[in-house]
Amino acid sequence: MVLEKECKQQQEEKYFLARVQDFAVDIIHDDSNHEIPDFWEMCGKKGYITELTSLCSEGKKDLYGLCAPLIKNQTSFAYGIGVLLEGEPDELVLQNWQQKGFTLWKTNPCRYVVFSCIGEDGDCITQAWEKFYREFLPQSGYEPSEETDFEIYFEKEQGMFCELWIPICLH
Repeated sequence: MVLEKECKQQQEEKYFLARVQDFAVDIIHDDSNHEIPDFWEMCGKKGYITELTSLCSEGKKDLYGLCAPLIKNQTSFAYGIGVLLEGEPDELVLQNWQQKGFTLWKTNPCRYVVFSCIGEDGDCITQAWEKFYREFLPQSGYEPSEETDFEIYFEKEQGMFCELWIPICLH
């Protein structure tokens, strides 16, 4: 089940530390493809998620699925699993994490439409994207923005799979 929330404005740049991998654009419309869930599983098994959440204080260990904007004629896109950092990270600390294979991912101030994805698995994310394109966009006066979209998987889950934040701008 997908519940639309509200439009929210991200007022400032945000910094994430993430494990990032490129994926073929073709997987986006292939419901049978499980490469991104497999990436999550691999990051869990290799301890990357535990490493990332160790950076966060108690109550702020939310995980983010970060998706780079799709660029016309590109065959791949970047997707990352990360945590939100409090402010811009120290350069030496960042270099240490980059040597371990992590990436600093910055998002710009942007307006988002936020959907609550309620369900047991990622199918609710697919439903949120369908609702975005079929219902929200035609009625809203907005169009997709070329910024990072992301899912937030809350540390303290309240019966919700995740929130999906989709960047938008006025026509």
